[in-house]
Amino acid sequence: MDITRRSLLRLTGGLALASAVPGLAACGDGSATSVGNAGKGLAPLPTYTPINLVKPDLPGTAQGVQDAFLTYPQKLAQTVDGKPGDGSVVTCMVITYGTAPSPAASNKLWTAINEALGVDLRLTLVPAADLNAKYATMMAGGDLPDIIATIDLAMSNALQFTQAKCADLTEFISGDAIKDYPNLANLPTISWQNVGRIGGRLYGVPVPRPQLAGVMFGNREKLETAGVKMGLGVSTAQFAEGLAKLATGKQFPLGGNNFSENIHLGAAGVPSNWVLADGAFTSRYENPVYPEVLQRLRDWYAKGYFYPDLLSTQATQANTFFMNGTTLTLGGGIGGYPGMVSGVGDAFTVDFVRPYGDDPTPWLGNGVFSNSGRGGFTALKKASPERIKMLLRVLNFLAAPFGSKEYELINYGVAGVHFTTGADGDPLPTALATTGGENKTNLPLQYIAAAPYVLYLPGNADATRRSYQAQQEIVPIGVGDPSYGLVSPTQAAQGTKLNQQITDVTNAIITGKRPVSDWSGAVSQWKSQGGDAIAKELAEQHAANH
Repeated sequence: MDITRRSLLRLTGGLALASAVPGLAACGDGSATSVGNAGKGLAPLPTYTPINLVKPDLPGTAQGVQDAFLTYPQKLAQTVDGKPGDGSVVTCMVITYGTAPSPAASNKLWTAINEALGVDLRLTLVPAADLNAKYATMMAGGDLPDIIATIDLAMSNALQFTQAKCADLTEFISGDAIKDYPNLANLPTISWQNVGRIGGRLYGVPVPRPQLAGVMFGNREKLETAGVKMGLGVSTAQFAEGLAKLATGKQFPLGGNNFSENIHLGAAGVPSNWVLADGAFTSRYENPVYPEVLQRLRDWYAKGYFYPDLLSTQATQANTFFMNGTTLTLGGGIGGYPGMVSGVGDAFTVDFVRPYGDDPTPWLGNGVFSNSGRGGFTALKKASPERIKMLLRVLNFLAAPFGSKEYELINYGVAGVHFTTGADGDPLPTALATTGGENKTNLPLQYIAAAPYVLYLPGNADATRRSYQAQQEIVPIGVGDPSYGLVSPTQAAQGTKLNQQITDVTNAIITGKRPVSDWSGAVSQWKSQGGDAIAKELAEQHAANH
C-alpha cells in the first residue's frame, strides 16, 4: 500500500491514543455500555433560541442555504455584558491553517481579545497535518488544556477519552440551561444533533459550519472557456472533455491535497457516506458505482488531469497552486471561499464548480467543523462548576453572531488598527492585518467557538452572490449522512485505522499502483475487520435515538 507521511501520522496518532491513555483500552472494547447511547436516557439537546440582529439581504432556507449580507451592518449590537472571564490564565489547544502569530504581548489583536474576554488566553496552535498525532500525545500525557478545540470524531478513541477525561457539560447546557449562554443557544439544533451525545450525556460544544461543506472551487474563466459552465446540467462526458482541453502538462485542471472522492462520488449519484434503508446501514464502499468512479479517476490521473504530486502536497501549498493558476480547481470546505477570493484578487473569478453528471447527489455535511469532515466539538477539562461556567462564558463570547461588536472584534479586529471602513461601510483590512499577520487566520479563534455561518465578503458583494447562488442550486439536491450524531463504539475505537486502510487502497488504485479489481477485496477486509460491526451498531443507535 502507498502510505504517505500524512496518512501514517493520522494512523499512528489514533493508535497511540488507543494504547497510551490509561483506561481507554477497556473503554474501546466495542461495548455499547461505554460511549454508546442505546438503552440510556438521553440528555435533552440545548434549547434553540435564535438571535436575529440583522435582516439578511438574501435570506437563507430551512434546507441549509445560508443568510447572505451584501453590506456590513451600520449599527452593531452588544451581546455580552461585561467581561466573561475571571482574570485567570486559560489554556487552549486549537487547530491552525495559518502561520504562527506574534506573541500576545506584542500582538494588538490578541491583546484586545484578551482584554475583552477578561482572561489571559494562551493558545497551543496545531497545524492541520499534525492534528491527530499532537492530540494523541496531549491526551496520553494527561496534562490537558482548559479548552480542547476541536476533538475530531474521526480520531480513534476520541469519545472514550472525552468521557473519561473531559467535563460532563449536561447540567450546564442541556435544555433551557443553555439560555445562560445566549450565543451558544443561538447555535442551530442540527449542529448539536450531529455532535451527538456520549453515553447519553453532553460533553461538547459544536463549532457550526454550513451544511454544504465539501465543495470544489473553480477558475471560472478557464473552465467556462473549456465548456464547463458554472451551473447544473454539465454531463460527466462534458466535464471530462473540459478537463482534457485544460490539461497542458504545466496547468492541471484538478488540484487539492487529496482526490476529493466525495465530490466525484456525489456526481455519480453515490448518496453520501452511509445509506439508511429499513433500519439498516450500508456503507458507501459497498455501492456498486464506487469502482466505476475509481476507474474514472484513475483514467483522469493517467491523463494528467490531476496535479501529479497531489498526495504529497500540504493544504497551504494546494491553495497556492490554485491561486497562482497551476491548478484550476480546488476541493475544500466552503468556509475557505473568502480566503480564496481575497488571495486571487482580480486574477480570475473564483466560483463553485457545480456537481456534474446526469443525477448528482452532492453530499451535505453535518453542520460542524472538523479537520476530517467527520465532525468535532470543543470540550473542556474537568474543573469546578464555577470554572466550567466561566469557560462556557468565554465560548459564548466567541460565538457572538454577525452584527455584534464581539463578532467584529474576533473576525476583523480593532477599528482603525486592523481595519478601516470603506465607502460602503465594509471593514477593509489594514497592513497590520494582512502583511502584519494580525488576523483570524493566524489567530484562529473561530475553531474554538463560532457563530452560525453567514455569507458576507467585505467589499465584494458579487462574490457573496456567487456563493449564495451556488448554495441555492446545490443544497436542495444534496444528501445528508444518517450516521451523523450516532455513536458506534467500534468506529470510535477502530474507525481511523479502518478508514485509513481504505484510503490507502483508494489512492493506490487511482495512482495506478494497484488494479481496480483490488477494490472488492479491500471492502471485504474492511467489513470483516469492523465495518459490519459499525453498521450494526449504527442501526442500534439509530433505533435508540429515534
